[in-house]
Amino acid sequence: MKIKDCIDPTSKIFFHPEILTKFLNGNRVYPISIEMDLSDQCNLKCNWCRYAEGHKPNVMNLQLAKKILWEAQSLGVKSVVYSGGGEPLLNPEFELITEIANRAGLDQGIYTNGCFIDTQIKPLSHLMKFVYISLDAATKETYERTKHSDEFERVLHNTRTLAEQKRKARVGLGFLVSPENSDEIEAFADFLDRFDIDYIHYRPAITSDINKRWLRSVIRRLQKIEGPRTLVANYKFQDLLNDGKRTYKECFGHYFLSGITADGSVWLCLNHRYHEQFKLGDANTETLYEIWRGKRIREVKKRLDISKCPILCRPHELNKVLDTLIKDNEHANFL
Repeated sequence: MKIKDCIDPTSKIFFHPEILTKFLNGNRVYPISIEMDLSDQCNLKCNWCRYAEGHKPNVMNLQLAKKILWEAQSLGVKSVVYSGGGEPLLNPEFELITEIANRAGLDQGIYTNGCFIDTQIKPLSHLMKFVYISLDAATKETYERTKHSDEFERVLHNTRTLAEQKRKARVGLGFLVSPENSDEIEAFADFLDRFDIDYIHYRPAITSDINKRWLRSVIRRLQKIEGPRTLVANYKFQDLLNDGKRTYKECFGHYFLSGITADGSVWLCLNHRYHEQFKLGDANTETLYEIWRGKRIREVKKRLDISKCPILCRPHELNKVLDTLIKDNEHANFL
């Protein structure tokens, strides 16, 4: 499989034809993937992070994580991604949680800032299918200016250490492009040869004041360096150029992706973490079956106005695909 196919979300739903067919026939489906916030703590304060001002001391406890993972597996969930309002590796039970998920037969991946990789080499190299390290800078100076921390050299060391392991995980470095770091786009590409990693990945940082002229210039520069292992989220850059306008009128992606925060709250969408009107239930006191099959999901869905959702939201690309499939096409038989 090409590295690009591991990252690009636009076609993955077609690898689950039975679930997709069930949905298109109007039947209830359970998520294919869940994103779990193992921690609300973070040692960084990235300029573009929507949670930077609200990090909390919460970490998900082992018993709750175990309950969630086994319930998810029983409902047909295929994978769990550790991401979050905080840094997943700050959960002291990380290794035990990943061992439970592995016993449950769930595929696992993680988005991490990379600062604590050296404390979890074994589960990261052997139990993850991917480790995505958000570095977002090519120099120490830019890293410190945008993340307000001096961990740059440590993250580089940790990246090299993990990449050199005999590992199952695909390891990549991520670069969120913003006006604050865009001068280092080309320099960041050099990390592909400096470390034995599988890919580097460029995405746009979502800010409220995007300069279209600057964005077009960035897109042209990225086109020059894009390659089989130098990946660019072109669909995100193009959507941002189009002001993130949605071609669909309803969100269906949340049926396939679910978000659970460190306190056990289950949300309609992770982009609406801690917005109480979008909370579906509490995994501490309810089962995932009760939450995903309950009446509240319909009540919450009615409150969702996608025109007010963040642009380039987590299920955005999936929603575009689903919208195409749902719409009638009188020429669909002419391939």
